Amino acid sequence: MNNEYNSENISSFLYSLILVERPDRILEVGAGHTTHFITKAIEDIQNQNTDHIDEVTRTELFYKKTKGYNPTIDCVDYKLPKNFSVKNVTFYEEDFDNWIDKQNKKFDFVFVDADGGQKYIDWFEKIFKRLDDNGIIIFHSTTNCLWGSHFVLKMKCDIRMNNEFEMITFNEPHKKEQSSFTVFKRKGPKPIWHIGA
Repeated sequence: MNNEYNSENISSFLYSLILVERPDRILEVGAGHTTHFITKAIEDIQNQNTDHIDEVTRTELFYKKTKGYNPTIDCVDYKLPKNFSVKNVTFYEEDFDNWIDKQNKKFDFVFVDADGGQKYIDWFEKIFKRLDDNGIIIFHSTTNCLWGSHFVLKMKCDIRMNNEFEMITFNEPHKKEQSSFTVFKRKGPKPIWHIGA
């Protein structure tokens, strides 16, 4: 897979988080290397064989969202890469602000890697309104550029003012660009350390 956008670590992170969380309605803003990892995680869940697990362990709750797992994946990018196509993904080639304003559906897993962070504050508010309880939003490239850093600082202030979400930022010190990402989880019945339970 071509990885011209230096997203090798966030791609693996998204893959693993989807394996754990098993979201039903996925939104990606900005198509690219990560799109393949998102769909690969779903494919691996769908192909997971649980027949070898004993009856006591193989409960409906323990293995929820394995058999018949078929989430929706929407990907919005104002300019899709040439000849870019990934199976089971619905692509929208349009401005994200226009697209999200027309949506009335909810999402439970959102990955944003577009616009260099300039619109992250506005996009957070628009996405958060459409995020299910315990839903997750991940923004790429958040502390290594001016706009991203401003976004993270604002969110840290907001988290002190309200109790609606939790956040954590990861840095990738071995990279010069796109060297961080921030995860937000809308608070619901379970805290962020309970992801996947």
